[in-house]
Amino acid sequence: MWLEETFKDKDKNLEDPTSHKIQIFDPTGTLKKEDTSNFVKVSLGIWYYRYDIPENGKVGTWKWIWIGTFADGSKSKESHTFKVEEP
Repeated sequence: MWLEETFKDKDKNLEDPTSHKIQIFDPTGTLKKEDTSNFVKVSLGIWYYRYDIPENGKVGTWKWIWIGTFADGSKSKESHTFKVEEP
């Protein structure tokens, strides 16, 4: 699955962060993945991250947090969810 994040500066203009960090949690709140690389830039301010749900991935609502750090030292921290259902 592809996770997407859009980054904007304080004036709401698209901006690329200088670094990224993503954390992915299963429905129990257990950290399943933390990564600071492997991000794909689509266009200015639009980034993707590919995450493959483990075969034994728990059913329920998963959470991911994407933190982008900008050249001026400011940060963007966004959290989102996705659902994993029975096959």
